[in-house]
Formats: sequence, structure tokens, C-alpha cells
Amino acid sequence: MKNKRKYILDENCLMHAANFEDWQGNESTTALRMITVIEDNCHGILVSNELKEKYLKNTIPKITKNRYPAANAVTVLIRNIMPAKNKFNYWNYKIYPLPVSEDEIPPEDLYLVRLAHCSKETLVTWDLDLIKALNPDENGLSEKYNIRVLNPEQVIAELTKPDDNS
Repeated sequence: MKNKRKYILDENCLMHAANFEDWQGNESTTALRMITVIEDNCHGILVSNELKEKYLKNTIPKITKNRYPAANAVTVLIRNIMPAKNKFNYWNYKIYPLPVSEDEIPPEDLYLVRLAHCSKETLVTWDLDLIKALNPDENGLSEKYNIRVLNPEQVIAELTKPDDNS
């Protein structure tokens, strides 16, 4: 049996899921599939108070206002998994600044990187500026910031890979 994992989803993952698009704006259900794969396989989404507030006050209203094709599906999915303690996990500990320079990280993403660093959980994003700043290796490891960063396609591959014990 696979270990249960927690993922920190950048807001852009929810936006892409709701708009049936990938990071380039091409038609794609990858981000939406990633969220359902996380949920269906009993993995979790980790949020801090700040990220939860961004989901509820920025992301979900923006998705709804823009009438994205899957707006209802994404909104319902997020609202349904939020109360489930095993699916939506809250980081209730202090989030500290990084032990290295934070200058290269886009300011609007700093809270995500700090959460990933403090929690040791995987950050999921399609934000190219953030990915470039983190400079992960082929396994998603950012040595400088001591975090793991994947895109939605990599998460799906990771969670749907057959067990080695099979």
C-alpha cells in the first residue's frame, strides 16, 4: 500500500482545473484529474490559514465569476473535501522565513514556498516563474530551498504508478 501524501496546491492549479486548461492555456483536464486522483486515492491537500483564505476569498469567487467550464465541479470538489479531516489538512504550526535568501521567489508565492519548507510536503504548481525560481531537479527536488515541487502531470504519474510490490 502506498503512503498517504499531502500536496500544497497553488491557486493556479484550481484555476486551470476550472477552466479545463494546462499551463499554456491549451484545453486539458489534467489539473482537474489531479485533484480527483488526490481525493480518490485518499491523499490530502495541505493548507495554511493564508492559503485557505486565498482559496475561499480569491480563487473560488474568481472561478465562479469568470464562469469557467468546470467552475461548479471545482468549487464543489474543494468545498466537499475541506471538511474532511483526512483529505484537507490544516497546517496549525508557525510558518518561518526560509533559512536562505527569499529574493528570487515571486513575492506572491512566498507563503507557498514557506509552507512547503516548514511542512516538508510537496508543492504543486504550473507557475513557470515560481518553478524557475525554485529550480527543481528531474525528481522535483529544489536543493536550495529544501522542498519538492511538482506540476499536476507529475502528481498524477506519481499517484497512479503501480505499487512496486505488485
